[in-house]
Amino acid sequence: MHSSLSKHNAADDCQLQIVQADVKIKPSAAVFFTLDLRRPDLYPVVYPTVYKSVKTLEGRAGKLGSVIRIDYTVSYKKNYAAFDVIDGYLTTIYKRFRVILSCFPKCDGSIVRWTLEYEKKNQDGPDPTEELTVLIKFTRLAEKYLLTKNHM
Repeated sequence: MHSSLSKHNAADDCQLQIVQADVKIKPSAAVFFTLDLRRPDLYPVVYPTVYKSVKTLEGRAGKLGSVIRIDYTVSYKKNYAAFDVIDGYLTTIYKRFRVILSCFPKCDGSIVRWTLEYEKKNQDGPDPTEELTVLIKFTRLAEKYLLTKNHM
């Protein structure tokens, strides 16, 4: 099992900061991406200690423009999605908070990359390393779920 973390300021905006993690998994990038975005109803099944329920507020779960406590855009062909947080706890700490998911196919599985782009309301505020840790754990639990269900 392999994962790596990195942090840096975005070149075009000194206030915008980024933390990122790459996680190597056995299931294909397409299979992981489909679980993560097209089936948000499975989040509580895969990671019940974090996801108690999933509610679609507008649109249809997994579809472009849907609102499920966060607003997101999806490109299934590129295994890429960006989620903009629009409400909740993170909006009390950050002016902007975006979660980017990218999945890259590899010969023996795939790499799941989580990128968090954020701008703090207060420069003394925390970096979202705990949130990134939760996403890494979600990735590991999703991998286990997919392998159990023989999705490769």
